Amino acid sequence: MQWDENMLAHLDDNLRELRQLLPFQISAHWQNRKNKALRALKSADSTAFKTWFGKNNRNMSSAKQGEELFQKHIQPLTETLPVLLVTPQVALDVVQLSNMTFDVVLVDEAHNIPKQECYHLFEMAKNLVVFGDSKQDMTPFAEDDFLEFCKGIGAKTNTLEYQHQDSPEEWVRFNKIAFGTPYKRLPSGRKAQEATIVANVEGRYDESTCTNDAEARQIIDWLNLIEPTAARTYPVVGIACSTVQQRDLIAGQLLKIRQRKQPGYEKIQQMLLSGLGVYQFAELQGQHVDILLISLTHGMTDSHGSLTRHLHFWNSQLGFNQLHVVLTRATQKMFIAHSIPTGLYSVLAADKISSAPAFFHTS
Repeated sequence: MQWDENMLAHLDDNLRELRQLLPFQISAHWQNRKNKALRALKSADSTAFKTWFGKNNRNMSSAKQGEELFQKHIQPLTETLPVLLVTPQVALDVVQLSNMTFDVVLVDEAHNIPKQECYHLFEMAKNLVVFGDSKQDMTPFAEDDFLEFCKGIGAKTNTLEYQHQDSPEEWVRFNKIAFGTPYKRLPSGRKAQEATIVANVEGRYDESTCTNDAEARQIIDWLNLIEPTAARTYPVVGIACSTVQQRDLIAGQLLKIRQRKQPGYEKIQQMLLSGLGVYQFAELQGQHVDILLISLTHGMTDSHGSLTRHLHFWNSQLGFNQLHVVLTRATQKMFIAHSIPTGLYSVLAADKISSAPAFFHTS
């Protein structure tokens, strides 16, 4: 067959038309299957139909066990709800009782799911697809997660190379150098210089409480810089802290502002409605935010310039994985508050106590 320009142009036009029509065709086909399944369920068991899909379905289903609901009516449910989103435990306790084999079972965040919770998934799926990132593993030395188990039994592996978030190109390049992320991307045209704000607040790190008051104040002050979007709603904002105690300190201060109706409480309330959350670094797994405010928390502990040795944690594999998580969560803008004076980080670089790759190093 000769592929001349006219034939290629005709093929391109047909493919473009197919892309436009295919979603509507799929939607219409699924709608027909859904309606047929609902009519069949209503005819065969009107009580079950009302329990699942009636106006008072919440009240009617509250007294029933999930196992009973799924076991008896899994066929119409999967026709009506083509995707079921459940935890591995629910899949074991509820869905497995239906004795149904699914075409595809997807397991997300497999690097943090114990393998013992997922063995039964092999029996439930014609095709089992496992997603995970060992560089975000919060138990890196345990080797007990489902991702590593699947690798160990010789499962076929593929690398997802493309970064689809519209984040500044320098962020992607930094993560590729620092963490070895294999991302490729289409040019976004956005510059990190416009989207990254870094401030040394010269705060004092309290080793007994693992908090930094100056950084907490800076994080809350930065909330005043967040502007509404064109739709008059606030972007999704995340606050990330390196210690659980710093997270609790900032969350407590935000709560106090709202309870006492101090200046800015209405804005904080609106941000909470838009998804504002306060996290320790590891808790950001699976989360993506428009704007991320980071408190690195650690710093000098006294007036003599002594740098806390708690910083050694970030040269461990677990610390390295947490940094990888936090620095890949923002899509639009990132604010970083720290308290590490220039030059003092070289002290820790010369005193590494871990064989893990050093994140804090001399230039």
